[in-house]
Amino acid sequence: MMETSEKIKCKEQLQIFQQLVDERRLVQFQIREISMDGLTFIRAIRKDWGTHYFLIDVPEGLWANITNPKKLFIEFEFTGSDKLPYRFKSIGSKKIRNEIWLLFPKYVERIQLREHFRIEVRTKAKFLFGPEGARLSMKVINFSEGGALAEFHPPADGLRGYPMVKPNKTLGNCRLILTSRVSQLTIRVKRSRLVRVTEDPSVQRYFCALQFVEMAGEEKNKLTQLIYNMQREFLRKRLPGQR
Repeated sequence: MMETSEKIKCKEQLQIFQQLVDERRLVQFQIREISMDGLTFIRAIRKDWGTHYFLIDVPEGLWANITNPKKLFIEFEFTGSDKLPYRFKSIGSKKIRNEIWLLFPKYVERIQLREHFRIEVRTKAKFLFGPEGARLSMKVINFSEGGALAEFHPPADGLRGYPMVKPNKTLGNCRLILTSRVSQLTIRVKRSRLVRVTEDPSVQRYFCALQFVEMAGEEKNKLTQLIYNMQREFLRKRLPGQR
């Protein structure tokens, strides 16, 4: 199994913290500086001059051992409602009215264990789904034998007009199409599942994690051979004297 991570920022990160507050979900923490670890939960979110902070349920004896709160470095980990592990780090804090405010992390990592090696797309690739004459198209970022990560660019009104683009939705009649300067390869996927849909608020786009649920044997063999060839080409270019 291979471990990969996805960095979550901005609006989605804030949503994750709000969910932690609402659910009082247990969070594991570790402070290497004083060899301290344990469990806590996030009590609230605060904002001061445009900067976000969060408050934790303070373990007994924690602040007595902290010499410089401004440089406080705490590592956190928890299991989300999607059963995936999440990690983040907070560096820095301040005390306001008997409360210790911890700085929001730069990002939250969502960790996944993958069975399949993922190929970064270095050519034009798209994922099509839906009935003939009304297909939707996504730009493929990477893919493996088990699925793909793609980005979807809807019009200005977001996903309201696209009920198919939501988590746990099963998509039928799918195509993975890769186009180079000299050829085009189409791999047919009978059924796919949208595992996750996350928004990038800075640009009008959504990242969609797709799982290939059902494929004909010959299509699966085509995909396996394609990935093998791309891996071999990647390694060939990296080896000295093989370019």
